[in-house]
Amino acid sequence: MGATLDSAVLTGSRIDCAGDRQRGCSIANFITVIPRGIAMRYIAPTKVKVLMLMFFGTGIMGIIMGLVVAPPSATVIITFMGVLNFGLGAFFAYLFLTQEKKAPDKRKKKKRG
Repeated sequence: MGATLDSAVLTGSRIDCAGDRQRGCSIANFITVIPRGIAMRYIAPTKVKVLMLMFFGTGIMGIIMGLVVAPPSATVIITFMGVLNFGLGAFFAYLFLTQEKKAPDKRKKKKRG
């Protein structure tokens, strides 16, 4: 028998279906279990602020253009793109607010002596 989804979650391994011929392969067999506590790479706060403001600005502009200016055939798609940009702005705002400060590199410090 192949590994089940429950045992893969507990062990943190990748599921394979090579030995599981009775049930066959399903999409659940190809899910890679993401370990908990993955930290994103540090991004400079000014870059995050710029990305956040750009996405918020284009999102608000896209929503307004989609609802007011766009022709009826393009209203839904332009508004949806504005909402998508606004959501990306919210993601970068979350990243900016929850990101920990970068610790100074101890290797670069000169020893006095």
